[in-house]
Amino acid sequence: MPITHTMTHALSRPARRGALVLGSLALAVGTLAPAAGASAAGTTPTSAAPAPVTVPATVPAPAADRVTSGIAAKKKATKKARTKAKPARVGRPKLVKGGSRHLNVRISWPWVSGVSHYIVQAGLTKKFTKPGRVKARRSNPRSRPAGGRLELTLPGLANATRYQVRVRAVAKNGAKGPWSKPRKVKTKVHIPERITSMTATPGPGPGQVTFAWTHKPTYTTFLELQLASTTFHPQGKNLPKKGRNHLTIKIPATQRSTGSYTISAAQAARAGVRVGSGGHLYYRFSAVNKGTAGKKVRLLPNLHGVKPEGPSMSRSGDDVKAVIGTFNLASNKADGGRDFEARVGAVADLVVAKRLGIVGLQELSPGKKGERTTDLLESTLRSRAPNQGYRLVRSTPYVKPGTANVGSQGARILYDSTRYELMLNASPCADTSQDGDYSGSCVIEMDPAPGEVVGRMAAYAQFLDTRTKARFWFVSLHLTPDGSMRPAEGDRLRARQVRTVLAKIDALNTEGLPVIVTGDLNSWHTRAGGNVAQDAFLDAGFLDTFATAKTVNEDYSTLNNWATTMRQYPQGYGVRLDYVLVRGGVGATQWENVMKVTDSARPSDHNLVVTEVLMPAPR
Repeated sequence: MPITHTMTHALSRPARRGALVLGSLALAVGTLAPAAGASAAGTTPTSAAPAPVTVPATVPAPAADRVTSGIAAKKKATKKARTKAKPARVGRPKLVKGGSRHLNVRISWPWVSGVSHYIVQAGLTKKFTKPGRVKARRSNPRSRPAGGRLELTLPGLANATRYQVRVRAVAKNGAKGPWSKPRKVKTKVHIPERITSMTATPGPGPGQVTFAWTHKPTYTTFLELQLASTTFHPQGKNLPKKGRNHLTIKIPATQRSTGSYTISAAQAARAGVRVGSGGHLYYRFSAVNKGTAGKKVRLLPNLHGVKPEGPSMSRSGDDVKAVIGTFNLASNKADGGRDFEARVGAVADLVVAKRLGIVGLQELSPGKKGERTTDLLESTLRSRAPNQGYRLVRSTPYVKPGTANVGSQGARILYDSTRYELMLNASPCADTSQDGDYSGSCVIEMDPAPGEVVGRMAAYAQFLDTRTKARFWFVSLHLTPDGSMRPAEGDRLRARQVRTVLAKIDALNTEGLPVIVTGDLNSWHTRAGGNVAQDAFLDAGFLDTFATAKTVNEDYSTLNNWATTMRQYPQGYGVRLDYVLVRGGVGATQWENVMKVTDSARPSDHNLVVTEVLMPAPR
């Protein structure tokens, strides 16, 4: 066959490129080889037929291609073999009875024959992504266990947390079966550790309180401080779950065994106690363990009270100390035959013993001409302290005797004339009565209560300190009690009465002198509706002198109700109906609730309240 024909024949088939190369090489060799019949002398024949070249029908592939093809085939075969050996899906696991524990869960699932082991996985979501994913391994017994189920404790879980768990079987050849359907489980919520100590200290700044505690927070996610103006119990045990102005503060738990937190003046105000009010906060402190699986709380035992730090004082050596008192005398009430005449000596003894400079009196109605209780008090004081010169600003009635439906005329002002001078040019409080029986000078008629034609009277006067020449205004008032009114209605009335008095004093006080207000406000900090009357004074710039750091008998009420034995308030602060408030003063250095715990002969159903007030030196 001619060479050209041979090549044409080879190219006409889909031969590999390697076969074409080999054919070309064969052709080249055949061309260069000597003819079969050439002479020994190397003569070349002039005409000879070319040697035939045989081209194989199939040319073997190169070695590299054969290896690649073999590996691919082997992988395919292995994959097919593994697919056939993959274990079946394990049945959905379930929580073993009692298997929910604080830091782990114990689960079970159906046994699968012939597998090597199981992989158990827990996650916070069905996607089982990190963080929060936990994995464990359980070997498979050869024979079927009793009950046909296997169990495993899955450790390393977080307390009080919900998890999803799933299981898969793994064959002896390493093939992994599909995951089981997930099951919801949760770890048990551990009760937080006890709070072993707790203190609440006013300060460091005005209106602030610093809380400090000892507590090991192994199972505590955060601490909780609850504040309110009235009593409460989060679990509702004989008290409401929340108090008035309830405020909850979450404090992150740390690994330290001691901690502290200072509430701001703004937080105290939100809880109902603003700077200068002298009010106290009720508080409860607790450790809380809360997670997605539930919540447990450990309360610090008992309800506690604390008074925030009072306002700061800019004191100087020229400050003037004034000893001020307020005393509701209950002159129209008797106690087992003990009328005011039987008690007036004890009243006078208290005034003298405390060396009061000025005292606001309430419920000292003058009575009939010739037998006035006001005259009786003055004469008793003269006999007890002849050198002190105690006098009443007014001793006669404020309205014409016989006038019907008149509010109380018992608000009076008593002062030591050896220390203070009544400024008659500013407040002409004439003691001589109009028509010989009454006078309307130096009093302010407050808003009347239902059924009153003439409202209650507030007494006022301006005084001069004869030693320092400092001048100031002084007010004694007795606000209307609830009586037949609803508490909210009574609160609104008392707030109006306060604003009426202050409007009158502000109109008189053209020089901007300090103002001292004393009285029975018939309202207190821990009322359900709030201390609306005091709020009216605070809004006008007054300071409650109880805000001072030094207080005496603050854990008893200023109202004794004639009780032989006074009740001590366990949270440390009694009810205060009797107030001394100051505007324009420097501050107060001491407050005292004058009383005996046991006393069968109390001088009144209220206690005397005495405050040492610092007044600025005269300008």
